Amino acid sequence: MFSRDSDKKERSYTSSSVIGTEMQINGNIKCQGHLVLKGKVKGNIECENLNISSEGNLRGNIKSHQSVIGGNFEGDVFSESLAIESSANIKG
Repeated sequence: MFSRDSDKKERSYTSSSVIGTEMQINGNIKCQGHLVLKGKVKGNIECENLNISSEGNLRGNIKSHQSVIGGNFEGDVFSESLAIESSANIKG
């Protein structure tokens, strides 16, 4: 009926992050959870799930479990699952 805080099980929640169309990042990104790229990134991205939207632009490498590329991408992909949308422009 009653329990101490130490007895509670920890819950892990998958977080989502968005790099908006007005953002430009120069540098590497490492995050947990899901990342949606709508802006521009020059650097490597490492995360659980990556979605490069049709507005997104990435010049760098991807390391993730699942990747969806729908925008501009130049680099290498290291992913267990990869989906390429018809709007994608890929060089690498």
